[in-house]
Amino acid sequence: MLNTILNKISDKFSSLKKLIQTLPPIHIDGIKFGIIAALFFLLLSTLWEGFALVGLLVLGAILAFFRNPARVAPKAPAAILAPADGLICAIEKVPPIPELKTSETRATRITIFLSVFDVHINRSAITGKVTATERHGGGYLNAADPGAQDNARNHIVIERSDGVHVGIAQIVGFIARRIVCTIAPTAQVQAAQEIGLIRFGSRVDVYLPPRSRLNVLVGQRAIGGETVLATCPIKRKKAS
Repeated sequence: MLNTILNKISDKFSSLKKLIQTLPPIHIDGIKFGIIAALFFLLLSTLWEGFALVGLLVLGAILAFFRNPARVAPKAPAAILAPADGLICAIEKVPPIPELKTSETRATRITIFLSVFDVHINRSAITGKVTATERHGGGYLNAADPGAQDNARNHIVIERSDGVHVGIAQIVGFIARRIVCTIAPTAQVQAAQEIGLIRFGSRVDVYLPPRSRLNVLVGQRAIGGETVLATCPIKRKKAS
């Protein structure tokens, strides 16, 4: 009896391994969740074949959420890229936010809403140096709610080589309660490089520097690390 059960588990594990090998890479933060889901799948399918579908659906959902597909940033130094996949749900002028190095008057903010079906890896909008990462407490409104800007969040400021700053806000939602930031102040990052993720539905705001020219519209879908949200001309160094 025991050998039969072990053989069934072995067969299921082999099938599971083949399935996983065909999927996109999984973010390291999702490995522990994947292992738990895989064990859940194996247990249910061993107890009764009818439970296998439930376990497989749970495992598939976990792997899909933490997928980490390769992204190729456009070779455009002036481009400001989308830091996340999702729906551009707002483009608006907002009051200055000192910790995000926004302009002294009003800054342009682009809001990207991530549903549970979107890739949740967050990426750098530009190539440059991380000058600040700062967490703020707050509420847990639905990420699509206009007031969600005051939810619990993490602010990231990246400075381009010519001194231009781009601010990124990782914001939790009603379901999302966990922000992961994988970079630290003084780190050098490349455009489209991973800078973190938010688990299970969220929002990412991008604060554009002055003189930026918009390249997207509300209602458009963004691809993190590839979609050009705006361009900001490179400041030329003055001749000495």
